[in-house]
Amino acid sequence: MGLYSTVQQLLFSEGYDDIAPFIREENITEVKVDNWNGGIYDININVPVKLFSSFKKRGVLEERSNQVLEAFRDATNDSDFDAYRGVNLHPSDDAKGDLNMNIFAEEPTFWQRGFYRMFISHLTKDKLLAVDLKRVLGTLGISCFVAHEDIEPTKVWQDEIVKALITADSLCAIISPDILTSKWCDQEVGFALGRDLLCISLMYGEKPYGILGMSQGVQCQGKGTNKVAVAIFDILCTNSKTKDAYTRCVADLFLQSTDTDKALTWLKVIDHFKTPEKSLFDYIRGHFNENVILTDNAVLESLNKILKKLGLPPMTTTIQVVDEDDFPF
Repeated sequence: MGLYSTVQQLLFSEGYDDIAPFIREENITEVKVDNWNGGIYDININVPVKLFSSFKKRGVLEERSNQVLEAFRDATNDSDFDAYRGVNLHPSDDAKGDLNMNIFAEEPTFWQRGFYRMFISHLTKDKLLAVDLKRVLGTLGISCFVAHEDIEPTKVWQDEIVKALITADSLCAIISPDILTSKWCDQEVGFALGRDLLCISLMYGEKPYGILGMSQGVQCQGKGTNKVAVAIFDILCTNSKTKDAYTRCVADLFLQSTDTDKALTWLKVIDHFKTPEKSLFDYIRGHFNENVILTDNAVLESLNKILKKLGLPPMTTTIQVVDEDDFPF
């Protein structure tokens, strides 16, 4: 496998499916900026105009450039010496890739900001079940895409489904009788498996089939929506593909709480994490004092109960209130 193919596969495996298709030789120019020790290069990459505009509008242009640069360095095992200095993305009408770029014309509006993203694949007859599951999972920091529920009437629905599949963090498939008759469900699951996402089978009177049968499943027949949601929650908290991303999402929702009630709600979710990593609470500790709302006594007491249960040291506040007399005007 050549360098560019390796970089492309690294980006795909890390979930950067928007930029990965354009890491191709015909889109890339390497410019030598220093001759020392074999040469130091900048990488110029042509990407479609709509994709470039989307990155810029969403404020992730620099982030995407850095992610591509990191992939180049990983692909060359370049840990001690930076043969690649930087990556520059350029808008171009001639960029070559395999995706319909119309889906990147604007940021998806169906995901709740800051939430973990889950695509729910379902038959039309199971729509109400999917909608109810979406409602309950939303209380756990999981934003769900349910086709025809989340697609606005003015949108091209096929593009919206593809956009949701490309930006989802994982997928749940409601496996009920007649599922084999749905080509759309098959394609949605296949797309997610191709992205190496966790695909959870929700078994309602039918067993998962094919490659999907190798993934984690939940026996749902006779269970209420709350119990099914908790089972999904437990899987996300423990599966190696989802644990870090999901728990970090909830931690960020807690850290960015806009009022005390929201902070306490997210702490209840955090308290039910299965086998949480110490690093997650190190992360919370490192950002806790950036939000004065979290210094509320009730919030601090609830957080310290969780830390005590895990054998971790308590949290203290260091936010200082500036005396009004200290202002120079």
